[in-house]
Amino acid sequence: MRTKVMFPGVKNSQKIRVLVDGFGMYMRVQDVDSICTGKHRAAIYSALTTLGSSIAAGNKITGFASGVSVYDDKMQDTRVDVQVDLVN
Repeated sequence: MRTKVMFPGVKNSQKIRVLVDGFGMYMRVQDVDSICTGKHRAAIYSALTTLGSSIAAGNKITGFASGVSVYDDKMQDTRVDVQVDLVN
């Protein structure tokens, strides 16, 4: 059975490079759900949503970086720096 696209504009099998608060790693889009900390996962989801919508709109960009404000496990507003780049 076919898996639903997680972020329109970006394939689930697309390789990406993710930098979150200075820590970088390579993964596929479908592996984002395996990130164990909620605030980092939410920040990457936000960046991938923005990147995917820009690509779906016809823009030829390969990366997105931003500071995202998310709530941590104690419901305190926290800023997370995130960058997502598409890898060929």
